[in-house]
Amino acid sequence: MTWLGSGPVRRARRAASRPLHDAALCLGGDLDADLDELGSAVGSVFGSVELVGETSPGDHLRRTGPFDVIVSAAPAVDLDRLWRAAHPHLRNGGVFVHIASRSERRDVAVWARGLSELAADRWASMVGATRSRAGVTTVVKRGTDYVLVSHHEANDILRHRRDRVTVEVLLELPAGSYEHRADVTSHDTNVEPAALLTTIDHPVQRLRHYTGSLVVANGSLVYADQVILPDSFRYYAFKPGTKRMQRSVPGFARLDAKRAATRRLEGNYYLLDSFFPGHYGHHTTETISRLWGWDEAKRRFPDLKALYTRWGGDKREETFEAETFVAYGIDPSDLVVVRKPVEVDSLVTATNMWHNHEPHFIHPDMQAIWTRLGDALADVPETPPRRVFVSRSGGDKRGTHNLSAVEDYFAAHGFDIVYPEQHSLARQAGLMREAHVVAGIAGSAMFNVMFARNLRHLIVLASDSYTARNEHLFSSLLGGRLDYFWSPADVPHPPRGWSEEAFTSSWTFDFGRHRQALDELMARLDD
Repeated sequence: MTWLGSGPVRRARRAASRPLHDAALCLGGDLDADLDELGSAVGSVFGSVELVGETSPGDHLRRTGPFDVIVSAAPAVDLDRLWRAAHPHLRNGGVFVHIASRSERRDVAVWARGLSELAADRWASMVGATRSRAGVTTVVKRGTDYVLVSHHEANDILRHRRDRVTVEVLLELPAGSYEHRADVTSHDTNVEPAALLTTIDHPVQRLRHYTGSLVVANGSLVYADQVILPDSFRYYAFKPGTKRMQRSVPGFARLDAKRAATRRLEGNYYLLDSFFPGHYGHHTTETISRLWGWDEAKRRFPDLKALYTRWGGDKREETFEAETFVAYGIDPSDLVVVRKPVEVDSLVTATNMWHNHEPHFIHPDMQAIWTRLGDALADVPETPPRRVFVSRSGGDKRGTHNLSAVEDYFAAHGFDIVYPEQHSLARQAGLMREAHVVAGIAGSAMFNVMFARNLRHLIVLASDSYTARNEHLFSSLLGGRLDYFWSPADVPHPPRGWSEEAFTSSWTFDFGRHRQALDELMARLDD
């Protein structure tokens, strides 16, 4: 390719919709002398060049992007595959360049026309101006595609990428496993319940410090330049199809304009946000599982503030989040709540110790967090109940049609019927503090069981469409006995599938199926 010189590369620069200056990448088959010469031509225009060979170009780009220019000298037969591997790694307004041999110019021109005609294809949103002339094809990138970075790769990948984000691990807790501490019984169900694990394997936990131009948006979304950081995801497996981000192509997501920062906060911050701000269940499982790193982070950064979000329409000043954080020992003056995205240049994050999804796990250090919170919060009644039935009032999700009959049954067996939402957080903790037997409808109302100091028995009533395993995770550390009583939901999950409608379906507790087992259980309760 000695005939090329730097002319085609300069032509690519002119095709761009903005100045190109950050970096250039050369894509091709074998790193032979011709490609080296092309790399020199690119370098002479842009000052730097990354040479990437045929093997897994997408993996290489993922580790080294994003780029302003990507130059391809590959055979035409590989062009579409290479373009799809490379184009998402361009910055908005960047240019993909293909330099064709004389014999392949026509094929490449046909390919380029096809790109300009994309309509329904999800790649269409990435394609700006396309031009092919004299063997040089340029495709301008439109929009920004953010690389989804997972927990296991964050430390390595962010050290090599060009996103101008740095990461330092402040503290690391090793992976481990333990045997579930409760004796678990699952009573008669039409659907075999999954994920009732007897061994809990928990991964490495890391306390990380990020620096750079970082944006924190509602729902624990954290991004910078062209990466979405792992703390943005509830689950270890990416699920970007949410209100916070939209899947573009595999491994990438796009953000709408509402996720742009509206102001800048100076100083050091610790992320204590919820994936569902204002939701008590997600707060008491996922959010407080991030508290484990606060003490070490505060020691490192004495001016550290705890940052969390509320939805824009939620104007409440006093919140259960703040009450929980203060109970843990965070000074009220160190709490910062925001309702719109903000930019920070120093952010500490802790990986979640709670994972209510495959692979289900909870870190054993969560029990120390529960104890610390309970010791500070609990407003114990003068005569604390030993048997508590946790009920639900209202709501259109997972309603129990015969809830009154269920409450009457448990009340007749000496249970205090408790509606958590009718009590302060301190009294909710106090009602659980001395309870020996806790029963109730599966869901977030049951999560205050974490405050129980002497729990002997947990009884969970649920529909067999309810696939969350929170109560199972709580009992894995609290011990004692756990009895599940499953009843059919109004809406079952599809065969070999899952649906939101089934998960949130109403249901009827099946006394015909379970009364004998319940009666026997009540007769032998030890409290």
